[in-house]
Amino acid sequence: MTYRNQEEVLEYAEGRTVSASELLDRVRRRFSGVRLVHGVSSVQVAMSRAGISLEDTVFVTLHKRGSTVRELEEVVHYVNEGLRNVVLLPRPFDFMPAEIANGLLDAGVKGNLPVKVYQRLTFEDEKRWVGVLRECGEIAEEFSDLSIMVLLSGETVHREGD
Repeated sequence: MTYRNQEEVLEYAEGRTVSASELLDRVRRRFSGVRLVHGVSSVQVAMSRAGISLEDTVFVTLHKRGSTVRELEEVVHYVNEGLRNVVLLPRPFDFMPAEIANGLLDAGVKGNLPVKVYQRLTFEDEKRWVGVLRECGEIAEEFSDLSIMVLLSGETVHREGD
C-alpha cells in the first residue's frame, strides 16, 4: 500500500493486518474489530543503521496532512542546538527529503549538516543516501514514500554506525 492508493487498499484490507496511524484511523472508521499488531519500526531500523540511540534522538513526523510549519521549526531548533539527532519522516510525495533540506537551508541551518536518507528499509530494494544537507537539497530523483531522514548532531558524527 502507498500513500496514493490508500482508499483502494481499504477495500482489500478487511480482515488483514495493517499499520500507520492515519491508515488505522481510516480502517477503524470503516471496519469494526481492528487489531493493532506491534512490530519493529522502520524508525528503529534507521536508527540502528545510522548508529544512533533513542536517548540521543528526537523524532519528528511530517507524515500528515496540513501545515508542517510547527514541526519544521522544531527540527530547526534541535538541529541548531546540535545536541540531539533528528529522525524525520517526510510527507509522501509533496514534502520529501530534497524539499525538506531546502526548507531547512532557507531557515538558516548549515549546509554541511550530515544527513542520511533511508528508503524502503528491510525490503530487497532498500536504498541509502549519505551526504550533507546542501547535497540533499540538490537531489532530483523521486524518493520512496517509505523514506526516513536522519539529521546527525555534532555529538554523533564521530561515532556513526554506517
